[in-house]
Amino acid sequence: VTQIESLNRADYSEVSWNAMLPVLDEAKDVLANENAMQEEVNETYTELIKAFLELRLKPNKDLLQELINKANGLNAADYTAKSWQALQKEVEKASKVVADPKADYETVEKAIESLKGSIEALEEKTPEVLDGKENAIKTGDSNNMSQLGVVMLLAGAAVVTLRRKKIEE
Repeated sequence: VTQIESLNRADYSEVSWNAMLPVLDEAKDVLANENAMQEEVNETYTELIKAFLELRLKPNKDLLQELINKANGLNAADYTAKSWQALQKEVEKASKVVADPKADYETVEKAIESLKGSIEALEEKTPEVLDGKENAIKTGDSNNMSQLGVVMLLAGAAVVTLRRKKIEE
């Protein structure tokens, strides 16, 4: 009872708070009753725990709004079209959740996670990828890394061979 009384009513949905109040009142009555039987105390305790667990936090939409603002502040030209379109869909969904007065805590949390994921999944455009088409930068250098590896391997073999000859002499 003491723990529940210390909760801030404003943090919880009105429906869940109002559903818990009669159970809390009953628990207070049982506590005040010196003649209450242990079975009655146990039953009231169980009901109070159940009512407490059914309390639902009011969703805090501030973080979701901050993420929407962050996403809207990004420049589409910096990202690939595919990742930008995915972000825009999530911004649209998140905006609907912010505008929905009946959106519950879980819905807001899911929207936050989805929007965060879309922001993190944005793919920056690089000089090699322009408008979804891969255009390798032309440097005029036709050497291949595998060719360099072969040269290094041959050089290593030559060093080993020369050392063996020195040891034999």
